[in-house]
Amino acid sequence: MKKFYKILIILTITTTGLYLLLNIKATTKYGINYKVYTKKIPFYIKLIEYIDRYYHYKEIIKEIVTPQMTNYQKTKAILEYIQKNLHHQPPNLPVIDDHPYHILLRHYGTQDQFEDIFTILCNFADIPAFYLRQKITLDSLTINYISFVKVNKKWTIISAYYNKTFENNKKFIEFDSLKEKYQSLNNIKINFNNNNLFKRYESQNIFKRFF
Repeated sequence: MKKFYKILIILTITTTGLYLLLNIKATTKYGINYKVYTKKIPFYIKLIEYIDRYYHYKEIIKEIVTPQMTNYQKTKAILEYIQKNLHHQPPNLPVIDDHPYHILLRHYGTQDQFEDIFTILCNFADIPAFYLRQKITLDSLTINYISFVKVNKKWTIISAYYNKTFENNKKFIEFDSLKEKYQSLNNIKINFNNNNLFKRYESQNIFKRFF
C-alpha cells in the first residue's frame, strides 16, 4: 500500500510540474511594416507551433525532391518551388515579418524573406545554405540579399528573389570563380567554416535526430 501512495505522489508531482512548465509564458515576436511587436503565449502553444512547422517543412521537401535527385537537381527544384509559390511583396499589402514558414502561407515576401525560406528548405533537403545581407551588383541587378549554397563541395550564390543562378553545363559556378567576373563580390568577406552561419538552421532542424 505504501508503494502505491509513493507512486501516486510521484505521478502527482510530475504531472503538476509538467503542467506548470508547459503553461509558462513564452515570448514571441512579429513585425508589421517594420514595427516589432511582442506578445506572450503559453509555452505549450509555442512548442506545438514549432512541431507543426517542422512537420510541414518535411512534407514540403518530400513534395519537391526525391532521393534519386542530385544536389544540383534538388537545389533547382527548390528554387522552382519558390518561384511558383511566392510573389514579390505587393505595395498595397503590409510587410509581415514573423516565422519564415508563414511566408509560404502568405505567398508573398520581401527580398530577404525569399532568401530566408529558400535556404531553410535547402537545409531541410540536406544541402548546406545560408543567406547574407550584402549589396552587390550582378549584371543589371542590384541585390541586397544573397543566398550561398554548397553543392558538390563547392559554394555558389543564388538569388531566390530574382530567380538568378550561375551555371555552366548544368553545374553551378563556384563563388570564387564568380568573384573574377563580378567585382562587387570581392566586398564579401566570409569564412565558410564559421558554424555561426548555420546556427539558425540547426534550430529549425532540432527534431531531425528524432524523425
